[in-house]
Amino acid sequence: MRLKAVLCDVLARIAYYWAAASPHIVDIELLSSTDYHDYPKKGHEVLQSRIYELDTESAQYDYILLGYGLCGKIMDGITSGRTPLVVPRTHDCIALFLGGSAAYERLMKDHPGTLCYVDAWLERSPSRLADNELQSIGFSAGFEEYVKKYGEENAKYLFEVANSWKKHYSQCLYIKNALVKQDFSAEVKEKATKENWEYKEIKGSPIFIKKMFSGEWSDRDFLIVDTYSEISQVADDRVIQCRKTSIAGSGQDGQ
Repeated sequence: MRLKAVLCDVLARIAYYWAAASPHIVDIELLSSTDYHDYPKKGHEVLQSRIYELDTESAQYDYILLGYGLCGKIMDGITSGRTPLVVPRTHDCIALFLGGSAAYERLMKDHPGTLCYVDAWLERSPSRLADNELQSIGFSAGFEEYVKKYGEENAKYLFEVANSWKKHYSQCLYIKNALVKQDFSAEVKEKATKENWEYKEIKGSPIFIKKMFSGEWSDRDFLIVDTYSEISQVADDRVIQCRKTSIAGSGQDGQ
């Protein structure tokens, strides 16, 4: 098969490794995690545009592989063109680095309240460890500037809201990838200590990405999106489903 993989760049190292080992021809294209991770609507638009563009390019592919989970609903509403898509049944990239949704679900069941940090995306965006919660919701100034602008009580409220998410976590998990040579364990430990979280680290598993590039697309792990079909989120273990669009005209839900 000839495959086109459009991936978040945090998967770059592991993707190139298993694409090289694949029995299939795999062309890889990376999209920026720093540009789209916190802006899923923008990421959705870019990804959709790229899928349509691939229909008009000279290279013909049997499938387009999408290296994304739902990722803030970036995948919700994505529509295939004349080339079918292969999409992971995962909520985010953490499952991709752990070996699939089943491994991620076991982790969350055994250790609820776990916040994960992956070395593969820390090397591309070390600022994820910084206290940038206000920036992530659209505020970029420091505390003193907000005091001057809004008053001390309002500034305190803004910072309290921005940091409230931390109360839901009790453990910090550092996921290590053998292909990443930079070690972020000291920085992640420092973050855990600061937030009073327990620190743990584990080795990630490449098995999911290996399956993705080798064409081992079990229904448990992947959704095969037929031509001219739209992806939608579902509230069960499938994570996503698809249905034919009006272009194809069948209106049947895909499982």
